[in-house]
Amino acid sequence: MLVVAAILGVALSLQYLVQPFVWRNWPPEEIFLGWLYVVRHCMVDALVLALALLAAARVPARRGAARVALLGLAAFAGAAAGEGLARGMDGDPGSIAELLAHATRWTVVALAVVVVNALWRRDRAQREALQLESLRQLELEEQLVRARVGALQSQIEPHFLFNTLGTIRRLQRVDPTPGSRLLTQFLDYLERMLAMHGRVAVTLGDEMDLVGGYLAVLGARMRERLRVETEVPEELRALPVPPWGVATLVENAVKHGIAPLERGGLIRIAARRDGDCLEVCVSDDGAGLDATGSGGAGLGLSNVRARLAVVHGPRARLLVEGRPEGGVRAVLRVPVAAAP
Repeated sequence: MLVVAAILGVALSLQYLVQPFVWRNWPPEEIFLGWLYVVRHCMVDALVLALALLAAARVPARRGAARVALLGLAAFAGAAAGEGLARGMDGDPGSIAELLAHATRWTVVALAVVVVNALWRRDRAQREALQLESLRQLELEEQLVRARVGALQSQIEPHFLFNTLGTIRRLQRVDPTPGSRLLTQFLDYLERMLAMHGRVAVTLGDEMDLVGGYLAVLGARMRERLRVETEVPEELRALPVPPWGVATLVENAVKHGIAPLERGGLIRIAARRDGDCLEVCVSDDGAGLDATGSGGAGLGLSNVRARLAVVHGPRARLLVEGRPEGGVRAVLRVPVAAAP
């Protein structure tokens, strides 16, 4: 407040230098000395007034109207006291009317500064409150996304867990060596699966490792009936994908495409970068869409689409279509950082 008062005092004293008659009648040396006299006068007025306002600000007031009245009285009293002190220092007390006129002028200036400062503080407080509210809203939206993703994710975890446990128990009875190997593969898969639980996004590399563990367990059960080809460039493994997205497509390909056929079949997983999107294609030469009875709109795929909509909006999509040569082709498209 005192710094503002000092700046205001200097600023008001500059009006002395912009008066034409001053420059017409006095030499520059006298003009400078006269200005210093005016600066001292204005500084005394401003500082005494500021001290009065600071004192008034410490007085408690329950109502806004009382606060305004108190500041107004303090401003006028401080202006009058400052003007009287400045005139006393100059040795020219002048008349009461002149003193009150100058005090009134200083009061108007001071109240204008107080009002501007109050408005600025209120605006800043409102902006800070808005920023805090925006941050809180973002946090709530993030929590909502995580809650919705978690609810959807819990419905699309692999359905083969109990079948695998049954296979392990059977193998332990008849052939312990492959049973022990299958148990190791199954535990590795479970470890990868639990590490991804509750996450909104994972890397394609993490997802492919999970898929690899899943297929390794199935390979121990299906043997030569399940063949797998992958084409995932190393530079794409760090890109983000929704957890369980690719795994759900692979699970559907196995469950609805390959498993129903006595001959089994081939699953091919390929990934590519397309501008600012990552595309992962899972295709099989199995039974086709007609065998699923859902036309590509089953619970697992519906949940993948819902998760894509929650996290990425309309820029992400899942396309499932029949292949002319037989089987199904599913394409997961996810936005990533713009291509360099």
